[in-house]
Amino acid sequence: MLHAEKGQADKLDGQELSIGIVQARFNEGVTNALAQACLGELAALGVSADSITHVMVPGALEVACALQAMAESEEYDALKLLDGLRTALARRPVPVDAPERAMEAIEAQIRASGSTEISTARIGALAMAALREIDQIGYIRFASVYQSFEDLATLKREVDTLVEEKGAGGGKRRRRPSVESEA
Repeated sequence: MLHAEKGQADKLDGQELSIGIVQARFNEGVTNALAQACLGELAALGVSADSITHVMVPGALEVACALQAMAESEEYDALKLLDGLRTALARRPVPVDAPERAMEAIEAQIRASGSTEISTARIGALAMAALREIDQIGYIRFASVYQSFEDLATLKREVDTLVEEKGAGGGKRRRRPSVESEA
């Protein structure tokens, strides 16, 4: 969880975070400066050096492989969420950067909320809301794992709700109650 001092939403406490940094050796002058700046910011947020994994790879092509390995290790919260968004939207007719944009929007909502604690349930609800707006199939993929539908009838009810919402607005989805109210 992220914690902020009361009234200081922009001052997050990163003591409980596991952070992964993947740095390409190619163009080390630039990547070293970026990595050092990142490490400095993380230290300022209270992230201990023991919570940071800094991996060097030969070039830009290997960055994706290293990130995938980190995501599969399930030690990095942001990577797990991004991996979940990417999986949900895989082979869907959405922009290639849709998962990253959704992640940025989720992070912005968390910062804007001013909450002192962010639960994984809240993050999951934000992710489902973002996916619902991006792609209904991606939403169902994510929700079927995240919500652990008990049976096909429960899954069918969720699909029926999506179909009804799409039909009710002449192709536009009607707004569901705000995720804020679910927090």
